[in-house]
Amino acid sequence: MVLDINVLRWELIARLQRRTLIHTRLTSIPVTKIKNNFLDFIIKLNLNFNLAYIQFKAKMNVLFEKFLLQIFVEFTPPNTQMAPIAPFIDF
Repeated sequence: MVLDINVLRWELIARLQRRTLIHTRLTSIPVTKIKNNFLDFIIKLNLNFNLAYIQFKAKMNVLFEKFLLQIFVEFTPPNTQMAPIAPFIDF
């Protein structure tokens, strides 16, 4: 799934405007214009966090797969096939 920064920016602006409208109705404080730099910072921070999480999850899957393969190699008697459970493991 490709995320478009502009779509995220406009969605965030809409959400913040809804919140500020509710806030101004309650407090009668005029709404100030939202700075684009702040929105860009929030969006990039969120995208960087999501990317780091995906990379971490992929690395953990690879390490876990290597660990399981090592177990199967260690505990499989010589001259036999791999344990039948190996093809059914879903990473």
